[in-house]
Amino acid sequence: MAAGKPPPPKPVNGERKRNERIGDQLRKYYDDVAKEPIPEEFLNLLKAADENFDDEAGKDD
Repeated sequence: MAAGKPPPPKPVNGERKRNERIGDQLRKYYDDVAKEPIPEEFLNLLKAADENFDDEAGKDD
């Protein structure tokens, strides 16, 4: 913590519960998105970028 900076106020019960619900919903949303397959077009783009990087790394200056 930075010197001279007061700690943030602790949330009250209602706010704490609301923050927990929001956190739970965000975790669920993230988990759902993380389980989705990676689109083929994106995989192809990553592969092309890797190949380009490998080609550039192999060149002598």
